Amino acid sequence: MNKYAVCRYRATGNSFISLHYEYLLGATAVREIVRDTCDAIWECLKLACMSARDKNGWIRTANEFYERTFGKLLKSNKLNIPDTSVLPSYAERLSMLFVLVGDEAFALSEHVLRPYPDKG
Repeated sequence: MNKYAVCRYRATGNSFISLHYEYLLGATAVREIVRDTCDAIWECLKLACMSARDKNGWIRTANEFYERTFGKLLKSNKLNIPDTSVLPSYAERLSMLFVLVGDEAFALSEHVLRPYPDKG
């Protein structure tokens, strides 16, 4: 298996199909290599990067985030986030927003979105 395909995928965001041609691997093989490698990275780093928290812990994290420089710039809309634009080589030519994705602890704004809430 060619682990360089994973590095290329993570670094450039190339599609599995483009990596399939570039590395002469099956598209399914590329997908499995990327998935397996990302799973291994997650297993190694999840405890160090994502400690278990309760709801209050997440709220504290959000408050700490907004007190830091990045949070202050985000809140005051001074991050110089690009305006809505059409992505290169996007066939439908739809305009896309540049956003950050957060959880329920983060306030929604023009550039901060969150996935649908968990109803489970």
